[in-house]
Amino acid sequence: MRRSQLFAIIYLIIIVSLSYGYAIGHFHWWPYDTFQKIEDIITDAQKGETTLVENIKSDLNIEPLRFTQKIYLGQDKLAKASDIVMKADHVGFNSRRALPKYRSNMERGAWLIYGAFDFNETLYGVILINHIGEIIKAWPLSQENMPWSMEDDNFLPGQGLKLLADGSFLTILGGGETVGALIRTSWCGNNIYSVGEHVHHTIASDGQGKLWTLDNQRITALSEVDGKVLESFDTFEIMKANPDLYIFEIRSDIGHKGWFRGGRSEYDEDPFHPNSIDPLTEELAQFYPQFQEGDLLISMRNINLVFVLRPATKKVLWYRQGLTSRQHSARWNNQGTITVFNNRPDFDRSDITELSLADHSARALVSGRDYGIYSHRRGDHRYLDDGSVLIVSANQGRLLHILPDGSVGFDFFNVYNDNKVLRIQNAEYVTDEEVERFNRSCE
Repeated sequence: MRRSQLFAIIYLIIIVSLSYGYAIGHFHWWPYDTFQKIEDIITDAQKGETTLVENIKSDLNIEPLRFTQKIYLGQDKLAKASDIVMKADHVGFNSRRALPKYRSNMERGAWLIYGAFDFNETLYGVILINHIGEIIKAWPLSQENMPWSMEDDNFLPGQGLKLLADGSFLTILGGGETVGALIRTSWCGNNIYSVGEHVHHTIASDGQGKLWTLDNQRITALSEVDGKVLESFDTFEIMKANPDLYIFEIRSDIGHKGWFRGGRSEYDEDPFHPNSIDPLTEELAQFYPQFQEGDLLISMRNINLVFVLRPATKKVLWYRQGLTSRQHSARWNNQGTITVFNNRPDFDRSDITELSLADHSARALVSGRDYGIYSHRRGDHRYLDDGSVLIVSANQGRLLHILPDGSVGFDFFNVYNDNKVLRIQNAEYVTDEEVERFNRSCE
């Protein structure tokens, strides 16, 4: 073979290889998924929550280490104090995990918890536990039979839980850094519907048949009946509707051109990171005369921003920036204030912070220092009608129910082994009467 022919063959091989490489990235041809998993293993390790070896073991389903956290300094004492092992007969936990622990000073009530429980069939799911530590129901969640292509269930995180009036509940499976699936499950365990797009982080109901969620930088409304999209708009539309308000550009490297003249930074694909949305319901609107039913309370983690939006006009009605750090779970309550899970990742404690609507003040409604609460990422809370506060310290695998007098009513730890806990994401309090009514619907 002549040298010129050899060079021509080599040149042709290079061109074909480069072309196929482009096609892999652009059209997601084989082996795109394999490369993507390798990239995820490496980049997740660079974030520092898990090591490269732990990610590989997790992806091989040896141990679910992507979804565990090391027990924080001081949390070991709390976990040992909660030395009562939960009763979990017939739940179907994987034998490789320890059983959760709890302590209770409650005489009634139950808690619906969404998180990584490491069931035999799948990783994420929902459990119902009562005040005496019995796991009385469990709903492992899966995407295996859904009409879309997703990763194996053991790779999928879960975020977002909403219990509806009929006992069915909504969850988001997948959707940590990507868009996940919305699943509505009946109390009896039947799948009512599944929607494979338009959702991540959070799902909330306005009480009038409309669900609000997030889709990357978009704010999206879905039908509660079938999960179909009703409306959707993005943060840039909000910016355009508020031309004299400059709260959204604070972190982004937009240069001198601005957002709308080509100045969007290519390196920062997540300038805002919206992570919670809460519509003002009819029953709570009476406590907020300055707002209207249907106004949206939104949290954006990456710019330390909490604001109220009127979706019809996209006008920002109120905001606070810089009073919380990397916060989650901004919520309305029956006190006429705003409460937030304030992560405070630089200060080794997370608070439930109350924001005043009257002035620029904030206070720790629940101090993480007093209760050993710390979750540098994730987190959820609910201010209940009786004045108690339900707190999910996600990275501690911990649910904490603080009573109005400041005492601990219930403390739950999703223990995996002596050194780690499995993350939980969300929780709701369920009364005994509701549990009885929902159970009757399955008879």
